Amino acid sequence: MFEKILATQFPRLLTQVCRDPNASCYGCFDRNWWHYRIRDFASVMLQQGGYTLFQYAKLDAYRSFQPELEAIARAAASFWNERATKRGAFEEYYPWERGYPPLAFSTLSMARLVLEGAVDSEEILPGLKKAAIQLQKRFESQAGNQQVAGLAALAVIRKVRPDLVKQERYLQQKEKTLSLQHSEGWYAEYDGPDLGYLSVTLDCLWDLFDVTLDQDYLQSARKALDFMHGFIARRYGGAGMHNARNTDYIVPYGICRFLDHDEGEQEQQAREILHLVYGDVEAPRHFFYAIDDRYWSHYTGHSVVRAQLLLQEKRMQKPKGKQPGMPFAFGGAGIIFRELKNKDRLIVSGHKGGVFSVYNKHNTLISDYGWVIRSGNKQFVNHFWSDEWKWEATGDTVEVSGHMFPHREKISKPSLHFGLRVVSFLFGSKLTKMLHSALRYQPGASGIAFTRKIAIGPADITITDQVLGIDKKVRVERAPRATKHHADSADSWHEEDFGLLKVDEPMETIIREGTKVTVTTIYQCS
Repeated sequence: MFEKILATQFPRLLTQVCRDPNASCYGCFDRNWWHYRIRDFASVMLQQGGYTLFQYAKLDAYRSFQPELEAIARAAASFWNERATKRGAFEEYYPWERGYPPLAFSTLSMARLVLEGAVDSEEILPGLKKAAIQLQKRFESQAGNQQVAGLAALAVIRKVRPDLVKQERYLQQKEKTLSLQHSEGWYAEYDGPDLGYLSVTLDCLWDLFDVTLDQDYLQSARKALDFMHGFIARRYGGAGMHNARNTDYIVPYGICRFLDHDEGEQEQQAREILHLVYGDVEAPRHFFYAIDDRYWSHYTGHSVVRAQLLLQEKRMQKPKGKQPGMPFAFGGAGIIFRELKNKDRLIVSGHKGGVFSVYNKHNTLISDYGWVIRSGNKQFVNHFWSDEWKWEATGDTVEVSGHMFPHREKISKPSLHFGLRVVSFLFGSKLTKMLHSALRYQPGASGIAFTRKIAIGPADITITDQVLGIDKKVRVERAPRATKHHADSADSWHEEDFGLLKVDEPMETIIREGTKVTVTTIYQCS
């Protein structure tokens, strides 16, 4: 299934790594550091690429390169150990960062290299020791995928070097981590569900189950798959901008594991997800071709290779699962589904200011992301994930209300980066929380009220938007696909960047009265 995309990415992945065995940076996957010299530190997060190449060496098509690939994987682990033991490790975005994602994900990959016999634990023992200490003390409550990856890294270290992990601390981390899962099956990603990151979480849950055989992890994985299927089968694909973190991709390894492990309903769910998400994986418009090289060196690369290793001896059958019922809503996630008269699907994000899309089995037909209010150098938007939004769905009507969120552009400057380096050297991980708050969150909803009413008719959808409390001179514009809610791996190119409609232009009426603007939009869907 993934042969073509893996063949395309193989040389690109090798281009990222220093392949000179006589170089001091042999095995480093941060090309901007070892080759272009435009960075003053190497991102340890990218060392996951070594684990990806080790997995490539297991595929029949790459067996002739096995010695070279395994040598680079060992060099990647050695370089990781060198970076993991320096002051301020683990770094991803700036020096002396002490970041949790690079700690969790890079350690998981390196520990798995030990587990699978590619590297002896003594060769990277100093790095494993330092990682184990941090993983037992730290906890990431805002990004579920990162914490599950951290727990998986801790579990693998415990498997290969039991002396490094205290059982009591591991069990405490396990209990806290599993408590992050919502009853609907998703792990919160900065306040809401995200299918892309949930698929990463699913990969890590299987890693946890494999090294512990603990049924709690398998049960958590089953709940996660159930949520994914309930969403994807109703939408005919991934969530995109209806995700809390706007990811367009879904990684496949954890989904594929259900093909061998579960017989019956969840195996059929996995087959249906694979068919809907990857059925057109060789088409240039597939989301895999828009993922940048950085994230192929992250978890994306090894998830795809590991999935292909599971699938290479299988003949994929067309799924036989039943279509889930309509209408439907994930109440905790704030996601509302409706089926239109012509069998197209409508999805509304109640916790994202009422943004909505209409899909059929092949395309996005309509997406409406609301409005941007421009006032000087500040913008106000409704397309922003928050639990502050109130929503209600009754029959063929959905109503969303709340206040628009302010946004100011944050531009990188030499002075800011210099200050960042000084502060990170002094305060390390304490700085991370402040930066997360500054980058991912806004100061709270503004005083500009926004309401949206979506009425579904026999042949059309009527949207009534009302904005209250704006100055007469501000500009009111339709929002593009882009959102102001920052997410690191998001913002890959998408065809909606060049247009939000594949149907006739809507009919629009705008009435502006003092500080109030009312817009009525009718989308024809017949």
